[in-house]
Amino acid sequence: MAAAEGVRVLEDGRVMDKFNIAIALNEGNTNSVIAPHFGRSEYFLLYSSEQSKSTIVKNPYCKIMGGAGIQAAQFLIEKDIDVIIVGQVGTNAYVILESAGIKVIYESEKTAEVALKDFVRREIKEMKTKIHS
Repeated sequence: MAAAEGVRVLEDGRVMDKFNIAIALNEGNTNSVIAPHFGRSEYFLLYSSEQSKSTIVKNPYCKIMGGAGIQAAQFLIEKDIDVIIVGQVGTNAYVILESAGIKVIYESEKTAEVALKDFVRREIKEMKTKIHS
């Protein structure tokens, strides 16, 4: 069954008619290519489907000595994120994101703007776990 306009059905069966997305970036603009490493990404583009609005925020943990991914995961949980689009996620951060119900989608060659449009139009494909240690 096809999803209604504006409704997103994830592979795990969750139906999302309103969602908050985070896209990991190394530059603070929508033309930036998706960051390859979650915890070390310098910025996150945050998009709210309910408001049809995006903002770019600095990752306050990208430069810390250890645990950047864990802290960035907690940061996004506090922002009520449902989905994150990123190149790779470390094991510990992945476990935290997954336990919070945040879906991780792996993409690395698109700009934030293209990835966001593709996700909203249901053209971005969910992939199997791609974790780095």
